[in-house]
Amino acid sequence: MKYRIEAPPSGVNYWTWASLIVPRPIALVSTLSADGVPNIAPFSSLACISNDPPLIGLSFGAGRVDAKRTLTNILETGEFCANLVTTGLRPAMMEAAKTSPAGDDFLRLGLRAEPMETVSCSRIVQSPATVACKLLKTVDLSPADVTFVIARVVEVAIDDSFVRNGSFASYQANIIASTGVEDYITLQGEAFHLARTWD
Repeated sequence: MKYRIEAPPSGVNYWTWASLIVPRPIALVSTLSADGVPNIAPFSSLACISNDPPLIGLSFGAGRVDAKRTLTNILETGEFCANLVTTGLRPAMMEAAKTSPAGDDFLRLGLRAEPMETVSCSRIVQSPATVACKLLKTVDLSPADVTFVIARVVEVAIDDSFVRNGSFASYQANIIASTGVEDYITLQGEAFHLARTWD
C-alpha cells in the first residue's frame, strides 16, 4: 500500500497511522478540576521528550469529552499525574474512555487515590508507576486540531515491588502499550484486542 497523506484511500489514514508508530505506552492521566473534582482519562499519546530535566509530552486532539476535561484541568491547575497501565487496569482503562458526566472518576472507576507531595491531583494506587507533572507550556500544532502539552516531571512514585537497582522494572510490571486503534500488547508479549468504547 502506498498513498499520499492528503489523499488517503477511504477510511485508511487514521487506522494506518494508529498502528504505524508503535508500541505507545498507555497512561491513565489523573487531574483535578479548579473546583476539586478528580478526572481520569486514558491516553496513548504520552512521550518522553527529555531526560534531564525529565520532560514529557501529551497531545490532545479535538472531540473526546474526557480528553477535553483533562486539558481544561491541566490549563486551570497546571498539574497532572500520568499513571502507567497494566493488565489489571484494563477494565478501568476501557471504562475511563467512555463519555460520562463530570464527577469523581476514582469512585466511578473503583480506583484508589493517593496524594502526591508536589501536585494537588492524586495518583492511582493500582498503577505500578506514576509521574506527577507541572505544566511547562502548550503548543498549538495547527493545521492539526491538536494541542501539545509539555510538562516537567516533579515527582515519581513507583511500587516497591517493581524497583530493581534503583530503576523501574517495566517488564515485570507488565505494562500495556497500544499497537493500533483497538490492538494492544503487554511487555511480556501478550497481544490482545479491545473494541473501542468511545465515539
